Amino acid sequence: MIQPVVRYAMVNPKEADNTTHELAAGIGIYFEKHHLKWQTDGGVLLEENGPDLFSTPVVRTHLQLGF
Repeated sequence: MIQPVVRYAMVNPKEADNTTHELAAGIGIYFEKHHLKWQTDGGVLLEENGPDLFSTPVVRTHLQLGF
């Protein structure tokens, strides 16, 4: 089974004057009736620091085994 993945996250610490947003999309593939999962996603981290905006590309992959 193939499953699309979309992720959005925001971190805004109270004591700091910066905000980080994460935007990502990817795909999850299940093998052996959900006992084995491989997921890969990619996106960008957007960091607001006052008037400045910084972006960092991100690519992740992981393998999950269930028994």
